[in-house]
Amino acid sequence: MGLLFSIGAVILWLAFSWLNQRALLKLPPHASGVWTGLMMAGAGVGTLCLLPTVHALDLLKLPSRGFSLPMAGQLYLWGFVIAMMSSVIGAWAWNAASRRLPMVLSGQLIALESLFATLLGLWFHHRLPTLLEASGLAAVLIGVFMAVRIILTTRESTPVPAP
Repeated sequence: MGLLFSIGAVILWLAFSWLNQRALLKLPPHASGVWTGLMMAGAGVGTLCLLPTVHALDLLKLPSRGFSLPMAGQLYLWGFVIAMMSSVIGAWAWNAASRRLPMVLSGQLIALESLFATLLGLWFHHRLPTLLEASGLAAVLIGVFMAVRIILTTRESTPVPAP
């Protein structure tokens, strides 16, 4: 199941990357901030729509802990920090990169996202990766470096047509 979810996540990220870059090409350069805001509003609405299902499946543990600031204050703080860093600033940076990079190159950034998320998870668990995990992380990193090198080498060797 983990492999299927991983493949599904990659497919969804690639679809998002492709659709996002197509939309950004149609927008004026100064509209990236508005586009990012619309993405965040859409994510918020999507989250609100999923809350009843999450609650019905008993995946939301906050009601059992209590909603008060003393009980859930750290959760609120972490949620705010994560929302600002990964969602708002991350989406803005992604849109800025998508405007400047070819789709095939920006797709490599998606692979690095999983690498950094894994490293963050290992840091939270206060442990080093196992040999198998380290091998997987190294494979992702080497694959990204190889793809970026091939992409950039191909772009540099492609002759530019005369005007």
